[in-house]
Amino acid sequence: MKKNMDKRERILEATLQLVQQEGFYHLNMKKVSVASEVAAGTIYLYFKGKEEIITELYRYVMQLYMTAVLAGQQTETDPVLKIKRMLREYLQFFMGRPDCFSFAQQYLLSPFRFKDTAMQVTILAPLLDFITQAQAQGIVKDLPMEMLLALAIEPLNGMLNAWRGGTGITDLHRPERQQQLLAACWASIAGPAAAGS
Repeated sequence: MKKNMDKRERILEATLQLVQQEGFYHLNMKKVSVASEVAAGTIYLYFKGKEEIITELYRYVMQLYMTAVLAGQQTETDPVLKIKRMLREYLQFFMGRPDCFSFAQQYLLSPFRFKDTAMQVTILAPLLDFITQAQAQGIVKDLPMEMLLALAIEPLNGMLNAWRGGTGITDLHRPERQQQLLAACWASIAGPAAAGS
């Protein structure tokens, strides 16, 4: 564990590794304490318990993701290129942080997902706002937001899972495979104003 991280971040990063190895249900404060090298009593200064650590870890992972996705967005003016870049950043972030991907997938399939939906909307607000604007301009299809996200993101998740599982179905390290996948995701949400892009 990196000593230059603050204690809260060390706790979250250690929890991330533990969840990747063992899942949510085997997680306990003693394991978090050992893995983070932070005394168990100190952990309770930052988090009330396991449930709060898991919820805060989701917030932490999504903030890391949004920072990566939004990093280059200020300089991009073309809305089509902006969306394509967001999709590429999603893929690259989770390829670079498979621990974050594994955690996010577990979280979104667990009951924890429903405990703080406002937090999820708040974190994703910049992305959702941009997609809504692009939709109003006809750049993306006129579909409910949940459907657009499923069409754009779920193929990426499926391929990330296959790649992580070592099934041999695809090698996402190959740039041409990434381009094919990203082009398919974009094509599934592209609206009439984005024809040919």
